[in-house]
This record gives sequence, C-alpha cells and structure tokens, in this order.
Amino acid sequence: MITRETTVGKTKIDAQAAWESYTSGSSVQDIADRYGVSRVAIWKAWKRIGKSTDGYRVKRLCARCEKPLLQHRQHALRVGHPFCSQECYLIWVQENGEDYLQWRQGCRRGRLAVSKVFDLQPQHVVHHVDKDNRHNDLSNLWVFASSADHMSFHRGGDAQPIWRGNALSQATPSINNLTGGTAKINTI
Repeated sequence: MITRETTVGKTKIDAQAAWESYTSGSSVQDIADRYGVSRVAIWKAWKRIGKSTDGYRVKRLCARCEKPLLQHRQHALRVGHPFCSQECYLIWVQENGEDYLQWRQGCRRGRLAVSKVFDLQPQHVVHHVDKDNRHNDLSNLWVFASSADHMSFHRGGDAQPIWRGNALSQATPSINNLTGGTAKINTI
C-alpha cells in the first residue's frame, strides 16, 4: 500500500493512515488532535489524495436479517441498531421487546387517572410500568415529557419520567395545582 504524506505548515500528515482511521470510526477531530493540526488541515490533506467526506457512507448489517446496507457515517454513529426496512424493525421490536398488554381504553383511562393528580399536558405520555394497559392504578403510572422521551426510555435510552405515580413526594405539587394554591392537610 502506498502511503502519501502531505505537509501542512511544518506538520507532516500521513493522509492515507488518517483516512483509514476515519473509515474505521475515528472522528476528524480525534485525527486532527493526533497530528496536532486543525480539522481543516486534515480535510485538505485528504483532498490532496482524492478523498472526500461529503456523503461518505459506511457498510453495516441489518440488526435482524444481517442484510448489508449503506448508511451515512454520522447516522451510523448515532443509531445503535440499523435496519434495512420497516418490516425488519417491527419484527426485531416484537422479538426483543418486552410483553405489552394493549387495551383500547388503556391510554385514555390512564391519562384520566393521572390528570386528577398531575397537570397533564397534551404532549405528555402516560406510561404503564407493568406494561398492562388495564392496570391504571396511580402506583403503576409514570408521565414522560414527550413521545420521544417515552420511546427513548423503551429503547434503553437515558430519558426519565417527569412524574412517577408511586412517588408521593412528586405527586404533592400536582395536588397543589388542582386546589389553586397550597393543599391543606388536616392533622390531629
């Protein structure tokens, strides 16, 4: 293999080795830091050897059927499980997802139960902790700020609910909102 070194200022950059590092997953910033130059210097070195990062795609395998597919490099770095089609994605979710008992009225009744103690907004999503839509007890219900947060939670992300029905300390401010002020608790 022929290695081409280019000189940027007084720094020699092995452009081919830098390109191979890029195609194996290193960021341009990491490569630039390794050579002690800017990202622009790396791109210029690549341009001199005929390489470009515009529209660069990487080969990946579908998480379900292992069919090869091309994805933009940045998309591939963000997405954990690549899929070649919507069908493969849905089958993968069914095979790897947890059991979910769906009931036509579950979402509506869950929202109704939560709205009695929490200021529920239209964008909020009510989550059933035990995955049973028929179980609408407050201790089984959580509220996520958005559908994106809810899906992130189900897919192993770090999204957290904004309200948990099983935590009395988080329910108290919502009760105050319903009474229009400070909720008074009678004590003996």
